[in-house]
Amino acid sequence: MAHSEQGRWKVVVIAFLAIAVPFVANEWFGEKMRDSKLLQPLRPEFWYRAFGPGEPIRTRVHEFRILAISRENAPESALGENRCTHRAFMATLLNRLADDASVNPRLVVIDKWYDHISGDVCTGRSNPTEDLRRAIQKLSKKITVVIAVESFDQDEVKQFCSEVKPESVGDDMVLANFERFDLPAQPEDGADNCDAPKGNIRFGLARMNSDARKVPLGWDVYCSCKEVGRLRAKLWRTLAVEAAAALDPDILNLHGLKELQASVTHPYIKLLPEESEEGGQPQKTFTQVSAESVVDGDPKALEQINQRVVIIGEPWKDTHKTDEGVIDGPSLQANYMAALLSENTLRPVSPVVNRVISLAWLAWIFAVFYCWKPLLYRPGLGIIVSLALTIGFAILFSVVITRQFQAFADVAPPTILEIIGLYLARRIEMLLEPRG
Repeated sequence: MAHSEQGRWKVVVIAFLAIAVPFVANEWFGEKMRDSKLLQPLRPEFWYRAFGPGEPIRTRVHEFRILAISRENAPESALGENRCTHRAFMATLLNRLADDASVNPRLVVIDKWYDHISGDVCTGRSNPTEDLRRAIQKLSKKITVVIAVESFDQDEVKQFCSEVKPESVGDDMVLANFERFDLPAQPEDGADNCDAPKGNIRFGLARMNSDARKVPLGWDVYCSCKEVGRLRAKLWRTLAVEAAAALDPDILNLHGLKELQASVTHPYIKLLPEESEEGGQPQKTFTQVSAESVVDGDPKALEQINQRVVIIGEPWKDTHKTDEGVIDGPSLQANYMAALLSENTLRPVSPVVNRVISLAWLAWIFAVFYCWKPLLYRPGLGIIVSLALTIGFAILFSVVITRQFQAFADVAPPTILEIIGLYLARRIEMLLEPRG
Protein backbone atom coordinates (compact mmCIF):
# COMPACT_ATOMS: atom_id res chain seq x y z
CA MET A 1 0.00 0.00 0.00
CA ALA A 2 2.83 2.38 0.91
CA HIS A 3 4.57 1.57 -2.36
CA SER A 4 1.39 2.32 -4.32
CA GLU A 5 0.92 5.62 -2.48
CA GLN A 6 4.52 6.58 -3.14
CA GLY A 7 4.11 5.82 -6.87
CA ARG A 8 0.97 7.95 -7.02
CA TRP A 9 2.78 10.93 -5.52
CA LYS A 10 5.63 10.50 -8.01
CA VAL A 11 3.11 10.76 -10.83
CA VAL A 12 1.55 13.90 -9.32
CA VAL A 13 4.93 15.59 -8.81
CA ILE A 14 6.20 14.81 -12.30
CA ALA A 15 2.85 15.84 -13.85
CA PHE A 16 3.08 19.15 -12.02
CA LEU A 17 6.67 19.65 -13.22
CA ALA A 18 5.69 18.77 -16.80
CA ILE A 19 3.23 21.66 -16.75
CA ALA A 20 5.03 24.11 -14.48
CA VAL A 21 8.66 23.91 -15.63
CA PRO A 22 8.14 24.94 -19.29
CA PHE A 23 5.58 27.58 -18.30
CA VAL A 24 7.62 29.15 -15.50
CA ALA A 25 10.86 28.96 -17.48
CA ASN A 26 9.25 30.71 -20.45
CA GLU A 27 7.52 33.39 -18.33
CA TRP A 28 10.46 34.17 -16.05
CA PHE A 29 13.49 33.29 -18.10
CA GLY A 30 12.19 33.15 -21.69
CA GLU A 31 14.06 36.24 -22.87
CA LYS A 32 17.27 35.24 -21.08
CA MET A 33 17.04 31.70 -22.43
CA ARG A 34 16.61 32.99 -25.97
CA ASP A 35 19.63 35.25 -25.53
CA SER A 36 21.73 32.66 -23.69
CA LYS A 37 24.96 31.86 -25.53
CA LEU A 38 24.82 28.27 -24.32
CA LEU A 39 21.40 27.71 -25.92
CA GLN A 40 22.12 29.56 -29.17
CA PRO A 41 23.13 26.35 -31.05
CA LEU A 42 19.55 25.13 -30.54
CA ARG A 43 18.24 28.00 -32.66
CA PRO A 44 18.41 27.77 -36.48
CA GLU A 45 19.22 31.50 -36.62
CA PHE A 46 22.54 30.73 -34.90
CA TRP A 47 23.65 28.41 -37.72
CA TYR A 48 22.38 30.77 -40.38
CA ARG A 49 24.26 33.71 -38.86
CA ALA A 50 27.40 31.62 -38.56
CA PHE A 51 27.48 29.85 -41.94
CA GLY A 52 24.60 30.99 -44.14
CA PRO A 53 24.80 33.29 -47.18
CA GLY A 54 23.11 36.69 -47.57
CA GLU A 55 25.73 38.87 -45.88
CA PRO A 56 26.74 42.16 -47.55
CA ILE A 57 30.24 41.83 -48.95
CA ARG A 58 32.98 43.82 -47.22
CA THR A 59 33.92 45.90 -50.25
CA ARG A 60 30.34 47.21 -50.32
CA VAL A 61 30.31 47.86 -46.59
CA HIS A 62 33.35 50.12 -46.92
CA GLU A 63 31.50 52.25 -49.49
CA PHE A 64 29.12 53.58 -46.83
CA ARG A 65 29.54 56.37 -44.31
CA ILE A 66 26.96 57.37 -41.72
CA LEU A 67 26.83 61.10 -41.09
CA ALA A 68 25.63 61.05 -37.50
CA ILE A 69 23.63 63.78 -35.78
CA SER A 70 23.69 63.01 -32.06
CA ARG A 71 23.74 64.65 -28.67
CA GLU A 72 27.43 63.83 -28.33
CA ASN A 73 28.59 65.56 -31.51
CA ALA A 74 25.99 68.19 -32.38
CA PRO A 75 24.22 71.07 -30.61
CA GLU A 76 20.72 70.55 -29.23
CA SER A 77 19.33 72.75 -32.01
CA ALA A 78 20.52 70.22 -34.63
CA LEU A 79 18.44 67.33 -33.29
CA GLY A 80 15.31 66.30 -35.15
CA GLU A 81 13.07 66.81 -32.12
CA ASN A 82 13.59 70.57 -32.65
CA ARG A 83 12.12 70.58 -36.12
CA CYS A 84 12.68 74.25 -37.02
CA THR A 85 16.31 74.59 -35.92
CA HIS A 86 17.00 71.05 -37.17
CA ARG A 87 15.92 72.03 -40.69
CA ALA A 88 18.20 75.05 -40.51
CA PHE A 89 21.09 72.79 -39.43
CA MET A 90 20.36 70.33 -42.26
CA ALA A 91 20.33 73.21 -44.76
CA THR A 92 23.79 74.27 -43.55
CA LEU A 93 25.07 70.68 -43.69
CA LEU A 94 23.79 70.05 -47.23
CA ASN A 95 25.05 73.42 -48.43
CA ARG A 96 28.51 72.38 -47.18
CA LEU A 97 28.30 69.18 -49.25
CA ALA A 98 27.11 71.16 -52.27
CA ASP A 99 29.62 74.01 -52.09
CA ASP A 100 32.83 72.31 -50.93
CA ALA A 101 34.77 71.21 -53.99
CA SER A 102 36.96 68.88 -51.89
CA VAL A 103 34.11 66.49 -51.11
CA ASN A 104 32.09 64.57 -53.68
CA PRO A 105 29.88 61.85 -52.19
CA ARG A 106 28.58 59.22 -54.59
CA LEU A 107 25.07 59.51 -53.14
CA VAL A 108 23.40 61.27 -50.20
CA VAL A 109 20.63 59.42 -48.36
CA ILE A 110 18.66 61.36 -45.76
CA ASP A 111 17.34 58.77 -43.30
CA LYS A 112 14.89 61.29 -41.82
CA TRP A 113 11.43 62.23 -42.95
CA TYR A 114 10.06 65.76 -43.17
CA ASP A 115 6.31 66.09 -42.92
CA HIS A 116 4.88 69.35 -44.19
CA ILE A 117 4.61 72.24 -41.73
CA SER A 118 3.04 75.60 -42.53
CA GLY A 119 5.29 78.60 -43.04
CA ASP A 120 4.22 80.38 -39.85
CA VAL A 121 5.30 77.52 -37.51
CA CYS A 122 8.99 78.47 -37.54
CA THR A 123 9.62 82.09 -36.65
CA GLY A 124 12.75 84.01 -37.54
CA ARG A 125 14.38 85.94 -40.31
CA SER A 126 14.23 83.05 -42.76
CA ASN A 127 12.03 80.03 -43.33
CA PRO A 128 14.14 76.93 -42.47
CA THR A 129 11.97 74.69 -44.64
CA GLU A 130 12.62 76.88 -47.67
CA ASP A 131 16.31 77.05 -46.76
CA LEU A 132 16.39 73.25 -46.66
CA ARG A 133 14.48 73.06 -49.97
CA ARG A 134 17.04 75.30 -51.67
CA ALA A 135 19.96 73.35 -50.16
CA ILE A 136 18.57 70.02 -51.38
CA GLN A 137 17.96 71.40 -54.85
CA LYS A 138 21.48 72.87 -54.96
CA LEU A 139 23.04 69.57 -53.83
CA SER A 140 20.94 67.63 -56.36
CA LYS A 141 22.72 69.47 -59.18
CA LYS A 142 25.90 67.78 -57.97
CA ILE A 143 24.69 64.30 -56.87
CA THR A 144 21.48 62.33 -56.33
CA VAL A 145 19.69 62.89 -53.01
CA VAL A 146 17.27 60.27 -51.60
CA ILE A 147 14.96 61.37 -48.77
CA ALA A 148 12.89 59.24 -46.39
CA VAL A 149 9.10 59.58 -46.27
CA GLU A 150 6.80 58.68 -43.38
CA SER A 151 3.78 56.40 -43.76
CA PHE A 152 0.99 55.17 -41.48
CA ASP A 153 -0.22 51.60 -41.13
CA GLN A 154 -3.55 50.31 -39.85
CA ASP A 155 -2.58 50.78 -36.20
CA GLU A 156 -1.28 54.33 -36.70
CA VAL A 157 -3.64 55.81 -39.27
CA LYS A 158 -6.06 57.34 -36.73
CA GLN A 159 -3.45 59.88 -35.65
CA PHE A 160 -3.16 61.11 -39.24
CA CYS A 161 -6.56 60.41 -40.79
CA SER A 162 -9.19 60.97 -38.11
CA GLU A 163 -12.07 60.16 -40.49
CA VAL A 164 -10.60 56.87 -41.77
CA LYS A 165 -11.59 53.50 -40.32
CA PRO A 166 -8.37 51.58 -39.56
CA GLU A 167 -9.74 48.30 -40.94
CA SER A 168 -10.26 49.96 -44.36
CA VAL A 169 -6.48 50.44 -44.66
CA GLY A 170 -5.80 46.70 -44.36
CA ASP A 171 -2.20 45.74 -45.13
CA ASP A 172 -1.56 48.98 -47.02
CA MET A 173 -0.13 52.30 -45.81
CA VAL A 174 -1.23 55.92 -45.97
CA LEU A 175 1.42 58.34 -47.22
CA ALA A 176 2.22 61.31 -44.99
CA ASN A 177 1.90 64.81 -46.42
CA PHE A 178 5.65 65.19 -46.78
CA GLU A 179 7.67 68.20 -47.88
CA ARG A 180 8.16 68.10 -51.66
CA PHE A 181 11.71 69.37 -51.73
CA ASP A 182 11.94 68.58 -55.45
CA LEU A 183 9.36 71.25 -56.28
CA PRO A 184 9.74 75.06 -56.19
CA ALA A 185 6.82 75.27 -53.75
CA GLN A 186 4.81 72.83 -51.63
CA PRO A 187 1.61 71.57 -53.32
CA GLU A 188 -1.54 72.10 -51.29
CA ASP A 189 -3.18 68.78 -52.20
CA GLY A 190 -1.55 65.68 -50.69
CA ALA A 191 -2.70 63.65 -53.73
CA ASP A 192 0.03 65.38 -55.74
CA ASN A 193 2.54 63.46 -53.64
CA CYS A 194 1.70 60.09 -55.12
CA ASP A 195 4.03 59.98 -58.08
CA ALA A 196 7.53 59.65 -56.65
CA PRO A 197 10.04 61.60 -58.78
CA LYS A 198 12.87 59.75 -60.52
CA GLY A 199 15.26 62.67 -61.04
CA ASN A 200 18.15 63.67 -58.80
CA ILE A 201 15.81 64.23 -55.84
CA ARG A 202 14.05 61.00 -54.90
CA PHE A 203 11.86 59.80 -52.07
CA GLY A 204 11.63 56.36 -50.46
CA LEU A 205 9.47 55.00 -47.66
CA ALA A 206 11.23 54.80 -44.30
CA ARG A 207 8.88 51.97 -43.30
CA MET A 208 10.73 48.79 -42.32
CA ASN A 209 9.51 45.22 -42.01
CA SER A 210 8.64 44.07 -38.48
CA ASP A 211 11.24 41.33 -39.07
CA ALA A 212 14.51 43.28 -39.34
CA ARG A 213 16.11 40.42 -41.32
CA LYS A 214 13.85 41.22 -44.27
CA VAL A 215 14.84 43.91 -46.75
CA PRO A 216 11.75 46.09 -47.28
CA LEU A 217 11.40 46.46 -51.05
CA GLY A 218 8.18 48.45 -51.19
CA TRP A 219 4.72 49.01 -49.76
CA ASP A 220 1.32 49.74 -51.28
CA VAL A 221 0.31 53.23 -50.15
CA TYR A 222 -2.65 55.56 -50.43
CA CYS A 223 -1.58 59.06 -51.46
CA SER A 224 -3.89 60.79 -48.99
CA CYS A 225 -6.56 60.07 -46.40
CA LYS A 226 -9.39 60.74 -48.84
CA GLU A 227 -8.20 57.95 -51.13
CA VAL A 228 -8.59 55.18 -48.52
CA GLY A 229 -11.40 52.88 -49.56
CA ARG A 230 -12.01 54.84 -52.77
CA LEU A 231 -8.94 54.41 -54.92
CA ARG A 232 -6.41 51.64 -55.23
CA ALA A 233 -3.16 51.84 -53.26
CA LYS A 234 0.00 52.36 -55.32
CA LEU A 235 3.35 50.64 -54.88
CA TRP A 236 6.11 52.83 -53.47
CA ARG A 237 9.75 51.86 -53.15
CA THR A 238 11.49 52.01 -49.81
CA LEU A 239 14.46 54.21 -48.93
CA ALA A 240 16.95 51.32 -49.27
CA VAL A 241 15.66 50.27 -52.71
CA GLU A 242 15.49 53.83 -54.01
CA ALA A 243 19.07 54.45 -52.88
CA ALA A 244 20.36 51.15 -54.30
CA ALA A 245 18.57 51.84 -57.60
CA ALA A 246 20.21 55.28 -57.79
CA LEU A 247 23.58 53.50 -57.72
CA ASP A 248 22.53 50.55 -59.91
CA PRO A 249 19.35 51.16 -61.98
CA ASP A 250 19.16 47.45 -62.83
CA ILE A 251 19.10 46.32 -59.18
CA LEU A 252 15.48 45.04 -59.12
CA ASN A 253 16.00 42.83 -62.17
CA LEU A 254 18.30 40.59 -60.13
CA HIS A 255 17.10 37.40 -58.41
CA GLY A 256 13.42 38.11 -59.11
CA LEU A 257 13.33 41.17 -56.82
CA LYS A 258 10.88 42.99 -59.09
CA GLU A 259 8.34 40.15 -58.73
CA LEU A 260 8.85 40.10 -54.95
CA GLN A 261 8.39 43.86 -54.78
CA ALA A 262 5.17 43.72 -56.81
CA SER A 263 3.71 41.15 -54.39
CA VAL A 264 4.99 43.13 -51.35
CA THR A 265 7.14 40.15 -50.36
CA HIS A 266 10.45 41.00 -48.74
CA PRO A 267 13.61 38.88 -49.06
CA TYR A 268 15.96 37.97 -46.21
CA ILE A 269 19.54 39.03 -45.64
CA LYS A 270 22.12 38.23 -42.97
CA LEU A 271 22.53 41.39 -40.91
CA LEU A 272 25.90 42.70 -39.89
CA PRO A 273 26.08 43.81 -36.24
CA GLU A 274 26.32 47.49 -35.39
CA GLU A 275 29.81 46.89 -34.00
CA SER A 276 32.47 44.35 -34.94
CA GLU A 277 35.93 43.55 -33.67
CA GLU A 278 38.87 44.04 -35.97
CA GLY A 279 42.37 43.96 -34.57
CA GLY A 280 40.93 43.12 -31.16
CA GLN A 281 39.16 46.50 -30.85
CA PRO A 282 35.39 47.03 -31.21
CA GLN A 283 34.46 49.48 -33.93
CA LYS A 284 31.44 50.47 -35.96
CA THR A 285 30.72 48.13 -38.87
CA PHE A 286 29.60 51.13 -40.92
CA THR A 287 31.93 54.03 -40.19
CA GLN A 288 30.24 56.99 -38.53
CA VAL A 289 31.33 60.59 -39.07
CA SER A 290 30.14 63.56 -37.02
CA ALA A 291 27.75 65.78 -38.95
CA GLU A 292 28.92 68.78 -36.89
CA SER A 293 32.52 68.19 -37.99
CA VAL A 294 31.43 68.29 -41.64
CA VAL A 295 29.52 71.54 -41.06
CA ASP A 296 32.67 72.96 -39.48
CA GLY A 297 34.68 71.94 -42.54
CA ASP A 298 36.99 69.51 -40.74
CA PRO A 299 39.31 68.20 -43.52
CA LYS A 300 39.54 64.72 -41.97
CA ALA A 301 35.74 64.40 -41.78
CA LEU A 302 35.33 65.64 -45.36
CA GLU A 303 37.94 63.16 -46.57
CA GLN A 304 36.09 60.28 -44.86
CA ILE A 305 32.88 60.92 -46.81
CA ASN A 306 34.50 61.73 -50.13
CA GLN A 307 33.45 59.28 -52.86
CA ARG A 308 31.26 57.40 -50.37
CA VAL A 309 27.56 56.68 -50.05
CA VAL A 310 26.56 59.04 -47.24
CA ILE A 311 23.59 58.23 -44.99
CA ILE A 312 22.48 61.12 -42.76
CA GLY A 313 20.57 60.14 -39.64
CA GLU A 314 20.28 60.17 -35.87
CA PRO A 315 21.68 56.83 -34.62
CA TRP A 316 21.27 57.78 -30.96
CA LYS A 317 17.44 57.77 -31.10
CA ASP A 318 16.67 55.47 -34.04
CA THR A 319 17.35 51.91 -32.84
CA HIS A 320 16.03 48.43 -33.66
CA LYS A 321 16.33 45.12 -31.82
CA THR A 322 17.58 42.31 -34.08
CA ASP A 323 19.15 38.85 -33.84
CA GLU A 324 22.49 40.62 -34.11
CA GLY A 325 21.71 42.85 -31.15
CA VAL A 326 20.50 46.44 -31.21
CA ILE A 327 21.26 48.17 -34.53
CA ASP A 328 20.64 51.85 -35.19
CA GLY A 329 18.40 52.89 -38.08
CA PRO A 330 21.09 54.30 -40.42
CA SER A 331 23.21 51.14 -39.96
CA LEU A 332 20.17 48.98 -40.69
CA GLN A 333 19.47 50.93 -43.89
CA ALA A 334 23.15 50.58 -44.81
CA ASN A 335 22.84 46.80 -44.28
CA TYR A 336 19.91 46.67 -46.70
CA MET A 337 21.57 48.83 -49.35
CA ALA A 338 24.86 46.95 -49.15
CA ALA A 339 23.10 43.56 -49.39
CA LEU A 340 21.10 44.66 -52.44
CA LEU A 341 24.22 45.98 -54.13
CA SER A 342 26.09 42.79 -53.17
CA GLU A 343 23.28 40.78 -54.82
CA ASN A 344 22.99 38.87 -51.53
CA THR A 345 19.32 38.45 -50.76
CA LEU A 346 17.37 35.27 -50.11
CA ARG A 347 13.89 34.52 -51.40
CA PRO A 348 11.53 33.70 -48.50
CA VAL A 349 10.01 30.24 -48.46
CA SER A 350 6.20 30.09 -48.53
CA PRO A 351 4.59 30.35 -45.05
CA VAL A 352 2.75 27.09 -45.78
CA VAL A 353 6.05 25.31 -46.40
CA ASN A 354 7.47 26.84 -43.21
CA ARG A 355 4.56 25.46 -41.16
CA VAL A 356 4.86 22.00 -42.73
CA ILE A 357 8.59 21.92 -41.94
CA SER A 358 7.95 23.09 -38.37
CA LEU A 359 5.31 20.40 -37.80
CA ALA A 360 7.53 17.71 -39.34
CA TRP A 361 10.39 18.83 -37.09
CA LEU A 362 8.17 18.58 -34.02
CA ALA A 363 6.93 15.15 -35.17
CA TRP A 364 10.53 13.89 -35.34
CA ILE A 365 11.18 15.02 -31.77
CA PHE A 366 7.88 13.49 -30.62
CA ALA A 367 8.84 10.20 -32.32
CA VAL A 368 12.12 10.12 -30.38
CA PHE A 369 10.23 9.82 -27.08
CA TYR A 370 7.20 7.79 -28.17
CA CYS A 371 8.01 5.75 -31.28
CA TRP A 372 11.67 4.82 -31.29
CA LYS A 373 11.88 1.56 -29.35
CA PRO A 374 15.54 1.84 -28.19
CA LEU A 375 14.61 5.11 -26.46
CA LEU A 376 11.06 4.29 -25.41
CA TYR A 377 12.07 3.65 -21.80
CA ARG A 378 15.15 5.87 -21.76
CA PRO A 379 13.75 9.46 -21.92
CA GLY A 380 17.00 10.86 -20.54
CA LEU A 381 18.83 9.61 -23.62
CA GLY A 382 15.89 10.93 -25.66
CA ILE A 383 16.81 14.48 -24.59
CA ILE A 384 20.33 14.04 -25.97
CA VAL A 385 19.05 12.60 -29.26
CA SER A 386 16.44 15.40 -29.54
CA LEU A 387 19.06 18.10 -29.05
CA ALA A 388 21.29 16.45 -31.66
CA LEU A 389 18.38 16.27 -34.12
CA THR A 390 17.48 19.91 -33.46
CA ILE A 391 21.04 21.04 -34.21
CA GLY A 392 21.18 18.76 -37.25
CA PHE A 393 17.95 20.12 -38.71
CA ALA A 394 19.07 23.69 -37.97
CA ILE A 395 22.25 23.11 -39.96
CA LEU A 396 20.32 21.42 -42.78
CA PHE A 397 17.67 24.11 -43.22
CA SER A 398 19.65 27.23 -42.28
CA VAL A 399 22.92 26.40 -44.03
CA VAL A 400 22.80 23.56 -46.57
CA ILE A 401 19.39 24.15 -48.18
CA THR A 402 19.74 27.92 -47.95
CA ARG A 403 23.06 27.88 -49.81
CA GLN A 404 21.83 25.38 -52.39
CA PHE A 405 18.52 27.03 -53.28
CA GLN A 406 19.12 30.68 -52.24
CA ALA A 407 15.92 30.59 -50.18
CA PHE A 408 15.41 30.99 -46.45
CA ALA A 409 12.94 28.85 -44.50
CA ASP A 410 11.86 30.78 -41.41
CA VAL A 411 10.73 27.73 -39.47
CA ALA A 412 9.69 27.49 -35.82
CA PRO A 413 11.62 24.51 -34.42
CA PRO A 414 10.92 22.75 -31.11
CA THR A 415 12.55 24.67 -28.27
CA ILE A 416 14.44 23.31 -25.27
CA LEU A 417 11.26 23.85 -23.23
CA GLU A 418 9.21 21.62 -25.53
CA ILE A 419 11.89 18.91 -25.36
CA ILE A 420 11.86 19.07 -21.55
CA GLY A 421 8.05 18.92 -21.60
CA LEU A 422 8.11 15.77 -23.74
CA TYR A 423 10.71 14.23 -21.44
CA LEU A 424 8.57 14.87 -18.34
CA ALA A 425 5.40 13.69 -20.07
CA ARG A 426 7.11 10.44 -21.03
CA ARG A 427 8.31 9.96 -17.46
CA ILE A 428 4.70 10.32 -16.26
CA GLU A 429 3.49 7.69 -18.73
CA MET A 430 6.23 5.32 -17.61
CA LEU A 431 5.07 5.68 -13.99
CA LEU A 432 1.46 5.10 -14.98
CA GLU A 433 2.17 2.03 -17.08
CA PRO A 434 1.16 -1.22 -15.33
CA ARG A 435 4.04 -3.41 -14.27
CA GLY A 436 3.86 -7.16 -14.64
